[in-house]
Amino acid sequence: AVIKISDQDLQTLKTLEKLQKNNVRREELTLIFRKRLADIPNVSVPFDKIEGVSSYHIFPILLDKAMNRSKFMVFMRDKGIQSSIHYPPIHLFDFYRRKFNYNDGFLPVTEEVGKREVTLPLYPSMRDEDVHYVCDVIIEYIKKEEDKQ
Repeated sequence: AVIKISDQDLQTLKTLEKLQKNNVRREELTLIFRKRLADIPNVSVPFDKIEGVSSYHIFPILLDKAMNRSKFMVFMRDKGIQSSIHYPPIHLFDFYRRKFNYNDGFLPVTEEVGKREVTLPLYPSMRDEDVHYVCDVIIEYIKKEEDKQ
């Protein structure tokens, strides 16, 4: 039997191989983040006991309630580190507020997490040293904030 493989099939196989390699690399980086951030006060790392296979597409952290997320993100940006926000409380989007009459307080845990989540950089070409730098800057920020108190 002759099996025909199209150029598109070959490209798909190459893409899947690359995806697998990228996922492995992001997992390695995630392990470094988790180890470095494990004992840092005012920062927690969610999803540490997930079951199944992760693509490690983002690396979210949760800041302590007392920390100012906006100031933290500006500090990170000023140190050359891009951060972002994922997982905003979807029930507070205009569409859901109008359609279902959802208001603040409807899902208090979701809303609290939404206020504290920050996504750190995570990409396959990131170097181990880059992860260490991000963690060092987080520690620097926390120490700076502690010194103010």
